[in-house]
Amino acid sequence: MRLAEKIALPVTDLDTLNWEPGGYGKARAKEAVLQDALAIARESRWIIEGVYGWIAESVVAYATHIIWLTPAPTECVDNIKARGIRNSGSATDFAALLDWATAYETRTGSSSYQGHLAVFAKASPAKRVRLSSRDEINQFLSTF
Repeated sequence: MRLAEKIALPVTDLDTLNWEPGGYGKARAKEAVLQDALAIARESRWIIEGVYGWIAESVVAYATHIIWLTPAPTECVDNIKARGIRNSGSATDFAALLDWATAYETRTGSSSYQGHLAVFAKASPAKRVRLSSRDEINQFLSTF
């Protein structure tokens, strides 16, 4: 989000595409989500942000750059805790999110470390930026 502010690009949080309005209770139809993601990706300037590998895979060909943030899973969990419950989520849902984030490197599927690595690998090396620490992220942002 800080990058979008620095270079004045529209940003889409993939949670807003994936879930019905009002929270995390009901996912939208995947076809509708992908149509919306592709419509955004066909615009001349955009940023999408989120962990949905199946969505990222559908738009990677339209991207000028792929920026993959890979801090330690414990840092991600700490960030989620600091952010707190969002979008009318429940304490039970929040606990499940923390468990899910903790297992990022060991779970499977399109939103796992391996799933994200597969999407990242599809982009040409000239398009790829991988930032693995808060210092690297801040240094990258300072170049804009």
